[in-house]
Amino acid sequence: HPTIAEKQAMEATTTELFDHMCNMKKGQVITNLVAQTILSKQDISNLQELLQQKATTAPAKVECNCLPETDCDETCTMKEGD
Repeated sequence: HPTIAEKQAMEATTTELFDHMCNMKKGQVITNLVAQTILSKQDISNLQELLQQKATTAPAKVECNCLPETDCDETCTMKEGD
């Protein structure tokens, strides 16, 4: 028998994955995931509603949160030595 519920395990795995990812890359990862996932009309409606709500407080740009020693690509602002 599982020791934790499926929903709890999925949320923990997702949180752990995104905690180890540069903030500047998260949006593209989510976009790719949505593009590759079969979604119901209700799923899409829920996403649209959530995105509309987030758009009201979203910053123009998210800041890079990579560690200085990370080999970040050109889309991130933090480079080694900065």
